[in-house]
Amino acid sequence: MCARRGTAARLCGRARPHVRVLSEKLPVDAARTYRIEREQWLARPIAAVFAFFGDATNLEAIMSEWLRFSVIITAPIVMDAGTLIEYRLRWRRIPLRWTTLIEAWVPPRRFVDSQPRGPYRLWHHTHTFSRSSPLTS
Repeated sequence: MCARRGTAARLCGRARPHVRVLSEKLPVDAARTYRIEREQWLARPIAAVFAFFGDATNLEAIMSEWLRFSVIITAPIVMDAGTLIEYRLRWRRIPLRWTTLIEAWVPPRRFVDSQPRGPYRLWHHTHTFSRSSPLTS
């Protein structure tokens, strides 16, 4: 979930058709706050999927090249609640720095990151992993 602010506002505003934007009261200005939920199914063991998404250096591989996204701190990053990760990226030639805080770390089920410093007014991102298949509700 993210609230738009400044030049990075378009990062949230470009929701793809498969992303649902839900209206809901949130702790910041609800008129400028968005909740985005997305599911992705991968035919891989849950531990392997968690390991990939839980490794901050993999963000460089999955981000669009034009963002010039990079992790600033040196790998390996020891992930746990309280870990701070710093990034650098460019949005329309404007350099941005971004810091995320790992608030919860529960391998291989979930982790939560928030933004103490960066382009959004609010960034609270929950990653949940389960063994369910897309055919199971």
